[in-house]
Amino acid sequence: MVGTLWFLAIVGVSGGGVGAAFAAEPPVFTPAPDAEGTWRTQLVFPVPIEAVRAALGDPIEAARFSPDITTIAYVSREQCPTIRVETGMTFAPVAYDYRRCATSTGWHETLVASKALEIYDVRWSFESVEAGTKVTYDVRIKPSFPAPDFLLARQMRGSITTLLQRLYRSVTGG
Repeated sequence: MVGTLWFLAIVGVSGGGVGAAFAAEPPVFTPAPDAEGTWRTQLVFPVPIEAVRAALGDPIEAARFSPDITTIAYVSREQCPTIRVETGMTFAPVAYDYRRCATSTGWHETLVASKALEIYDVRWSFESVEAGTKVTYDVRIKPSFPAPDFLLARQMRGSITTLLQRLYRSVTGG
């Protein structure tokens, strides 16, 4: 499974690794990959879908939630915009372009170009539930270079956790 997962310069959701202090505490969770290497995390946010969508609506603005992305910019602003990302990761900086398309339940992001990634597939979906909004975040990233599984898993777990905690705190008024 070497190389099936990597960093998490996720979703065009980042921006210089800014780690603002927030008050609201998100639920405790531990991200883990499935057999195919997709990391699925589901959390219920005690806010309406509109609040979550607003926080993530612009991929450049939403970038502040990720701990990994150092640079993010639009390549094109079509209906499905293309975004260029650079990350400051454990191993080495990684750059890639991805396309972000709206779906009926959220967004789907797919790799357009990268020398460092073979796969970049990210899906955000939102569902109204009695307690607020169930957010499902699926991430599958595969680097095009060999990397130890334990380091990839540690990076993914930390990145997903930080991103979702920051998003949770932001939309809950923290």
